[in-house]
Amino acid sequence: MESLGALIAHFVSIGASLDWVQWLLLWVLAFIPFMLWMAHRAENEFDLKHLIADRETGKVDRFAFSFIVALVVSSWLMLFYGMAGKLTWEWFGIYMGVWAAPKLVEKWLETKKVVP
Repeated sequence: MESLGALIAHFVSIGASLDWVQWLLLWVLAFIPFMLWMAHRAENEFDLKHLIADRETGKVDRFAFSFIVALVVSSWLMLFYGMAGKLTWEWFGIYMGVWAAPKLVEKWLETKKVVP
């Protein structure tokens, strides 16, 4: 079994080989669970089970579950390619755009609603 010092040295050597884009991706992916945990602890109606379950029925919502699975898989791919040094700004931009686009479109559609 490796000693703690050897394990830390191993992680430091991995960290030294990363460029700043890979570090940025790692920090973004590491910050997401922290944000979810803080939102779950807050005094509001947010609950982590709402990420995959319908709020009215409490049953798993296929669309929400698919969305979370796609988020996890695409984030893993970005991390994998980032660690391999094959991640380009174009792919990172596409990744961020795909996950930001639904909310932007929703906001844009809300501004276009005509109130009778």
